[in-house]
Amino acid sequence: MTRVQHIIVTALFSFLCLAGLSLAAHSDSILDDKRVQELVRQVDTLRIPLKSGRMFAHITLVSNGTETRPLPFLVDFSGARERRVETLGGIRKGQRVLLTSQGYWLFMQGISKPVRLTRLQRMLGQASFGDIGNLRFAEDYRIVSWSIEDNGWLKVQLVTIDPGRFVEDVSLLIDPVAEIPLRVAFMYPSGKIFKLLEFSPPDVRNGIRMIRTMRFVSPDDPNRFTKLEYSNLHPQFFAKDYFTVNALIRQ
Repeated sequence: MTRVQHIIVTALFSFLCLAGLSLAAHSDSILDDKRVQELVRQVDTLRIPLKSGRMFAHITLVSNGTETRPLPFLVDFSGARERRVETLGGIRKGQRVLLTSQGYWLFMQGISKPVRLTRLQRMLGQASFGDIGNLRFAEDYRIVSWSIEDNGWLKVQLVTIDPGRFVEDVSLLIDPVAEIPLRVAFMYPSGKIFKLLEFSPPDVRNGIRMIRTMRFVSPDDPNRFTKLEYSNLHPQFFAKDYFTVNALIRQ
C-alpha cells in the first residue's frame, strides 16, 4: 500500500468511526419520555392489533427440548377489554374462562355455575396466560424509569395503576430501532421475577402485523418454558351479553 493509499484508508476509517459515534449519539438523543411512551404503545399494538376479534391459540410445554402435544384454545376478545378462552382439546375440553374488569371466572363441565378465580389463581395458574394477554402496558401501567442498555436495547420499568388487577412491577425490554418488544419480566414486590415472557418477532398474515409466538420461561430454568402460539386472527363482533357469566354457561 502506498503512502497516499494509506492516508486515504486511514481517513476513511476515521470518518466511519466518527459517523458511527454520531449515529449512536443521535439514536440515543431521539429517545425521550414521549418516544418511550410511543414505543410502549407499539408493543401493545403488536400484541393485540385488533379491538375485537377471534383467534386460535396453542399452548405447548417444553422441558429440555421435549415438547408436549399442543393444547388448542379458542380466544374471543372485545373492545371493552373482555376475553373468553375455551379449551378445545385434552382432558379439559369444554372448559371456559371469562376475563372482565369485574373479575375472572372458570366454568367446567359437571358444575352448575362458574367459579370466581382468586388473584393468586389468576397469577400462577393457566388463567395467567389470559390475564397477561389481556393487559395493556401503556394503559394499565405508568413508566417509572427507562434506560439504554449497553447493547442498545431500551429497558422500561413500569408500575401498575391498578394493583388489584395486574402484577404491580414490570420490566419491559424493547429494541428501539426495530420497534419491537424482546421480553418482559413480571416481578413480586420483593423484586424477584416470577414470570418471564419472551417475544418472537412479529410477522404479517392477512394484512395484520402481530406477535404470534411467545414463551413463558421459568426464571429458575431457561430450558423449561411454555410456548404460546396464536393463529387465524380475524375481526369478530359479539352479542352484547356474550362476555357475561350467564353466557359462559349457555354457550
